[in-house]
Amino acid sequence: MPELLTGDARSVAKQIIRYFLRNPEAADTLDGIARWRLLDEQIYQSVQMTEAALNFLVAMGLLEAERSASAGTIYHIDKSRWEEAKRFATTDLTGSKP
Repeated sequence: MPELLTGDARSVAKQIIRYFLRNPEAADTLDGIARWRLLDEQIYQSVQMTEAALNFLVAMGLLEAERSASAGTIYHIDKSRWEEAKRFATTDLTGSKP
């Protein structure tokens, strides 16, 4: 039985296995995995979180999403909700000012 991992090493192990699950034909060296594959996994996770955040902000009405045939979806602030957006940006998750 391998030694149990905790903390950051466990997080890295999960990133590695998620990468290989999404790319079952991939194969690489330690150096290649550390340099490129983990970066790819972090970017993938960042894109997923960013998409969820954008969808949330659009649903709140703070951002507007416009679809373009050439550029995909373009996001911009709804200027009529400027003050609400400022309040959202300056409060923590509990609703109080930082």
